[in-house]
Amino acid sequence: MFVSWPASSSIVPLTYFDDKASSINSGTSLLRLFYFYTQFLKDIFSNRQLAPCNQRIHIMAHSMGNRVLQSMLYSLKRENILRVIDQVILLNADVSYKVFEESEDSFNKLPLLANRISVYLNRQDAILGISQFTKNILTPRLGKNGPSDISQLKDIVSVIDCTFVKDDLLNSFKFEAGNHWGYLSSSQVQSDIFQNLYGIDRNLITNRIANNENIFTIIS
Repeated sequence: MFVSWPASSSIVPLTYFDDKASSINSGTSLLRLFYFYTQFLKDIFSNRQLAPCNQRIHIMAHSMGNRVLQSMLYSLKRENILRVIDQVILLNADVSYKVFEESEDSFNKLPLLANRISVYLNRQDAILGISQFTKNILTPRLGKNGPSDISQLKDIVSVIDCTFVKDDLLNSFKFEAGNHWGYLSSSQVQSDIFQNLYGIDRNLITNRIANNENIFTIIS
């Protein structure tokens, strides 16, 4: 299921603040959708005559879509959170690198919601570089710099560095210069994401090396 929100779909910097405001407002809609989903599960599992399908639900957010997710998490009360999501995939996230810290009270709620969280970053992401230096008061972006501190969440949160991947699927100037859409342009990134969604242990996913117990680099 795709959650469509009124973004400009443009990389022109002048549209950034309109998209930022829209992402905040759209978080409220995502919150309502989440509550409908959890109530649906409660209703389903209260019927003992129904056989579970054992399918898994994931969340994937790219770039400023992470702001939509963050807006939802700001409003989500901890006592209302159920672990009803399997994987959360955060791609080139245009949010602060401090979002997992307690003071932010947003992405630090994700471990209550999901079994595993994967942060995909590219240290050469030019779009997030523009975002950092022109729109966010020099605040490093999660999808370019990685999280500031996830030492308390390292069993659940993984960081995957995609800086050295090849754009072998889409290689126009936009993709090669932006380094912001690896999930579309690189078969290496896609393969890594698919293995994640299949539930393969993070230490057994192919074509990545471990920098430490929860930080990995995708290799050719």
